[in-house]
Amino acid sequence: MAGAEAVLQDFWRGLRGKETFTLDISKVPDEELVERLLAEFRHRYPRPFRVLVDERNQYMAASLLAYHHQNPEERILIVVGAGHATGMRLLLGVQLS
Repeated sequence: MAGAEAVLQDFWRGLRGKETFTLDISKVPDEELVERLLAEFRHRYPRPFRVLVDERNQYMAASLLAYHHQNPEERILIVVGAGHATGMRLLLGVQLS
């Protein structure tokens, strides 16, 4: 639990202001919209972006690679949120090719 608490504290330290926006999450937004939102999030809130996107991508990729190396014969289906797809593709593509 201490790890999750540290992540949330790091996240809140990086927020400035109380801005909100609405996004319909009943369907996956197109990739262009996701990339624009991520770029804006990275620009305006670099610390929360690092914690919630970059560090999570690195953790998930490292876990998947460890599993793959321990089970090289198995096929793996990876399902991630739209905000993680490009980053995970980049991390895993570099390390699996």
